[in-house]
Amino acid sequence: MNVFLDTSAIVKIYVDEAYSEIIRGIYSTPNNTLFVADIAKVEFCSAIKKRLNQIDIEEEQYASIKTYFLNDYGHGFEVIKSEERLFDQALGLIHGYSLKAYDSVQLAAALQCQNLLQNHELIFVSFDKKLINAAKKSGLKIFKIPEKEKISQERALKSIIFDHIARYYKEVHSPIHEKQFIPGKSRINYAGRVYDEKDMINLVDSSLDFWLTAGRFAEKFEKEFAKFLGVKYCLLTNSGSSANLLAFMSLTSPKLGERRIQKNDEVITVAAGFPTTVAPIIQYGAIPVFVDITLPAYNIDCDHLEAALSPKTKAVVLAHTLGNPFDIERILAFCRKHNLWLI
Repeated sequence: MNVFLDTSAIVKIYVDEAYSEIIRGIYSTPNNTLFVADIAKVEFCSAIKKRLNQIDIEEEQYASIKTYFLNDYGHGFEVIKSEERLFDQALGLIHGYSLKAYDSVQLAAALQCQNLLQNHELIFVSFDKKLINAAKKSGLKIFKIPEKEKISQERALKSIIFDHIARYYKEVHSPIHEKQFIPGKSRINYAGRVYDEKDMINLVDSSLDFWLTAGRFAEKFEKEFAKFLGVKYCLLTNSGSSANLLAFMSLTSPKLGERRIQKNDEVITVAAGFPTTVAPIIQYGAIPVFVDITLPAYNIDCDHLEAALSPKTKAVVLAHTLGNPFDIERILAFCRKHNLWLI
């Protein structure tokens, strides 16, 4: 059995500058055991740091990351207690290879583990060139990353950020979403946001590109949604209100000839709905003709459509109310029968 060793995995998985995905893949492989020397006692790093006045990860940050990491991944580790001589060995490595205090503790722990793992070949995992060279000179075998697995620093940094976002969702948002519904006591909102950690990651991913308007996500969605609908084009807007305005104004184009909506033409719409369903009609100068709703669906009463029709009617403009779809088959049949536009 090969033993992949990264004595700093507790920290590296979150704060190393690259390859966290590859490390994660290593310790999640069931056929391997990742041995981690118990260097989490921060006094080792702290003592060396104070003595040599070297800057490294803050003790509080280190301890916090270690706690989070072991809560999630502790089942994949076998802990080997460090011996007292780790401290002296780490000091020797600092002077011998000009290593940082933190790196010297990693290497010292790895060398101790190598002595304990008599029947297994230890493979040292690190992505710091100086530390890799020191490990080689100390006789350790180094894990080599296949070329196809190498990733850019940008992607690696994003991976670290996304890990934290997923954790934030789990700790902050997930408990709210998973809260038990109690009939007669729990509040029922008329609408709400439905999302998970993937949505939050995509949101932050877009902001990292600093696209404050439509960007790569919008372009991808437009293409895939147009394909899904079987249409040639799809254009995203900033809101449903803007979409209503654009859709309505497109029907006022002279290119539509006699079917063009002109001022004082009539447009059938619903009497109880969102204001911007009606606003484009009034803004252009057409006349809204209101049809009442049904209860409890709160959508247009299709039985009154014929009564709302006149020779000046050019279109029907409706929105599904609070997620309740109106009777699209009856509405479509009505519009096709009388050659009307439907928004």
